[in-house]
Amino acid sequence: MKNKHISKIAKFLVFLALFCQINQVSWAKKTIIKNGNLSTSIVISEIFPNPKGSDTGKEWIELFNKGNNNINLGNWSLSITNTGKNTKPKIIKFSDKTTIEANSSLIVESPKHKFSLLNKNCKIELKDFVGKSIDTIAYQNSQENLSLSLVKIHNTPKNLTTWETPTKGITNSIYYEIEGEIKKKNISSDKNIQSSIEIRTKENKTINIHLTQKNNSELINVTIKEKDQVLFLIEKEKNKNYLLDFKITKKASPISNNKENTENWLYYSLIPIILGTTYLFHKTFGLHRIVKNLDNVSSG
Repeated sequence: MKNKHISKIAKFLVFLALFCQINQVSWAKKTIIKNGNLSTSIVISEIFPNPKGSDTGKEWIELFNKGNNNINLGNWSLSITNTGKNTKPKIIKFSDKTTIEANSSLIVESPKHKFSLLNKNCKIELKDFVGKSIDTIAYQNSQENLSLSLVKIHNTPKNLTTWETPTKGITNSIYYEIEGEIKKKNISSDKNIQSSIEIRTKENKTINIHLTQKNNSELINVTIKEKDQVLFLIEKEKNKNYLLDFKITKKASPISNNKENTENWLYYSLIPIILGTTYLFHKTFGLHRIVKNLDNVSSG
């Protein structure tokens, strides 16, 4: 009897050992991701959705940590949504081995994370591990071989997104606001002529802006004159300035209008002066009496 009990116990222990070993392998396959850090310093700084030729394996998303601390992205996620269709978004989840160092970028490559960016009607959203939306970038139509970049405007807290030459893993472009008076302008439809605008800033500095063909074609249809007050948003590239956006803050008045207004002012001002002088002269010297005396002399 004792041998039978010992045999049953031995079989049970062997079964238990096998069961634990099988489950240990199963548990090992289920990677447990720890939560990372909470932060609002991570931004989607650049995306490359439409490479030249085949898009497969060439697309990427750049995240940037603008803070002063390293951020662990454990259980953070990126969602890629087709805004033109009611479809389930693609979710990319980060492991706790993913860290973005302070003032550095992280490139999320499509082959590694198995995603594809749409060429139109796309929204990309970054969420932390509690599901809070940290940053979003969206576009209706992409431009081939250009990236949608988050760029900073120098000496201001403002940012904007624009399509430009990809700057994967390096600092994005910085744009400059230039405000002042148009000193000279040379805007030509001839592609062989370099169009330019010279501006005198409020600090009395002269800045010469060389225009790209795209900027030039946009400005040809806009009437800007010398002495117009303008606000330009430009980028600096290879010692040249290229216009990105602009607006006219105050138009210069045409010279003919100024002259006409001056003449009208003088005309309408002189009328009451002449009438008033005539009235005073009449009251003082009595013109009606002079006329009467002349009549008496004639009749005598």
